[in-house]
Amino acid sequence: MANLSWLIVCGLTALLVSPIVLAEPALVATATSAATALALDGEGSSTWHIVKVAEVDLSTANTTGLILTVTGDGLTKAGGTLIAVQLVTVEHGQIPTASDFTIPAGSSYVFSTTQAGSVDRDLFIRYQPSSLQDPGTYTETLQLTVQDNL
Repeated sequence: MANLSWLIVCGLTALLVSPIVLAEPALVATATSAATALALDGEGSSTWHIVKVAEVDLSTANTTGLILTVTGDGLTKAGGTLIAVQLVTVEHGQIPTASDFTIPAGSSYVFSTTQAGSVDRDLFIRYQPSSLQDPGTYTETLQLTVQDNL
């Protein structure tokens, strides 16, 4: 916000303007223990899994809110078969259903607010390994970015 002051000097009016401070959104993401212990099935059958992988705390002083974008490429392993992953956030403490995952795997997930304040969200992934998934260690890096909603 800009602070404006008026100064009268010898009958002349001068406008003093302090520096403009822009709202800077904040993001704190904390991975869950489940994020490092994902089930792979792969023994002749497979099922869909919905797993909470992080708690995300967001805040902004911007009066038009913020935008959170989450991207990822899927669970990968050198020489292994990619496991596609869908992303969604929900209010902290809520659990999504399969129908909440509306963004296709491989696409960025976007969440936005329309006013200043803090929001606590839980980040979930939805994935299905193949019925004969290669065993081993798979990794996924999710990138979370936050910006002012302009």
